[in-house]
Amino acid sequence: MSAEETLATSGIRTGILLLEQIKPYETVAERVGKRLPQSPCAVILLEEEIRAGGMGMLLSDALKTNPNVKNKTVECIALQDAFVTPAKGQTVWEAAGLDAASIAKRVRAVIEKNNEKS
Repeated sequence: MSAEETLATSGIRTGILLLEQIKPYETVAERVGKRLPQSPCAVILLEEEIRAGGMGMLLSDALKTNPNVKNKTVECIALQDAFVTPAKGQTVWEAAGLDAASIAKRVRAVIEKNNEKS
């Protein structure tokens, strides 16, 4: 939520969906796809767990094959499969790159990449 506020101050509109169901991934991808705008946009899934085999990765894969998402960039931001050790004065979230500032930076990078493709 803090990352959304940070992005809003830069004029970047975002939306947050709370997924109350995550499986079957194809069904969830279809429901999410129907809620997205018709125009090209970036769909970014934020996963607080490990990316490999996680919900974010599996759902992003399902979204990429969904016809409702054909004109959209789909990315998953998640932890890499490594132990996170914060530096002195750093939070675990900061060390993992999942604090608001890091998330906002990564979202901006995805949007810039998406704009370059358009």
